[in-house]
Formats: sequence, C-alpha cells, structure tokens
Amino acid sequence: MDSRLVRATVVQHRRRQRSLAHGAHHVGWKVGAGDREFLGGMSVGFLTSETQLRLGGVYPPGPREQLHADAEVAVLIGPDGQPAGYACALELCDLAGDDGPEVVVANNVFHRAFALGPVVGGTPKTGRLLIDGRLSAEGPVADDLAERVDRVRAVLQAVGENLLAADLVITGSIVQHRVVPGEQVRAEVDDLGSVTLSVGSPPVSPAGSTVAARRRARSAPAPGTPGPG
Repeated sequence: MDSRLVRATVVQHRRRQRSLAHGAHHVGWKVGAGDREFLGGMSVGFLTSETQLRLGGVYPPGPREQLHADAEVAVLIGPDGQPAGYACALELCDLAGDDGPEVVVANNVFHRAFALGPVVGGTPKTGRLLIDGRLSAEGPVADDLAERVDRVRAVLQAVGENLLAADLVITGSIVQHRVVPGEQVRAEVDDLGSVTLSVGSPPVSPAGSTVAARRRARSAPAPGTPGPG
C-alpha cells in the first residue's frame, strides 16, 4: 500500500470522525478511481448522512464549486463481506482547483453530496446521466466491481478500519458531466432504477456567517494535510 495514500486517508478519517461526532451516521465508502486521486491505486473516501440527500433533493453549491455529477453503482456489503445487492447512486463532486492527489484524498476525494436508490438484485450493465431530461452521457458499468470492493477493504485495513456488513460502497463514476445551478440531474443504471437531484442557487450569506464559514471550511485543506512525497 502506497504510504502517501495511507497518510492522506488517515487525515481524511479525522474529518470523518468530526462528522460522526457532530451527529452524522455512517453510511459507507466511495471509490476514487480517477487520475487526480490515484496514489498507487484507487483511493477511498467516506460517506455519512451529513452529505446524503433525499431522492429529489436539492444541493446548494458553494460560490466557487465546479460541480460534476457522477452516475455510479452502489454495492451493499453482505454478512460474508461480499456484494449482496446493488443500487443506483448519484454523487456530486467539486472538481475546482488543481490540488495534488494527497490533498484530494485528504479532502474526501472531491465529495460534496450523494443520493441512493433502493438496493435490488439486478445486474448493472449500463449507466447514464440526464440533465434537465436530456441525455448527457452514457457508458458501461465497470466489470470489476468486486475487485473495487476488495480495494476498499484493503485501504481501510491499512488505516485501522474495516469494511462491514450493511456498508454501502459507491464504486466510482460510470459517466460524469458538469452541472450548474438550476439544473436537474438524473442518474440511471439498467436494472437498478434512477436517482434525481437538483442543483440549487449558491447561498447568499454575509461574510463571517455560519453558512459562509462552512463553505470556506469545506473548500480548505484538512488540518494536517500531508505535503507531496
């Protein structure tokens, strides 16, 4: 396991602990499969109820966020530690900036919000994104979902965590597309149904307010973020 990935994930998990300490509930984990978060292999982020939106919910973006929507497959972990079901997932990620991979991982791999459809037993093959009802992107589901789950397990074990029964793992982008305020985005995965979210308007808040401070904290590097190398 790449030592840079381990260091960055340890820093990331301090954020997770703060989220849980403030009343959020553990939901699961996310796979970071892109080049910008690659550190000797796929990286792992966390999911809690703090960033989970209801189906049809609205996400209010920060003023400098460059939001992208990802259609994904969520995997339910069974009692034997293996995939026990699948769900359609829609994740919103902020790709603004040019941070290196350690900072990206420490800041939870671009994550801003997510929503999940019901867990079913279908076979996911193709995913797509529709923006305001128009098809924006479509592509095949990765054929290595079980291997991605194993990667999540290995990364978690490297930082003293475990993948547990009933955890949900969103397994990386099938397709991705830029979204802007006022748009509605729907992720669809064959046999798994669909998930819809809307992007609201950035909140208008006086400088120094709680909302403004939260947005600044969300976009800033995590305390103790490791440097390159």
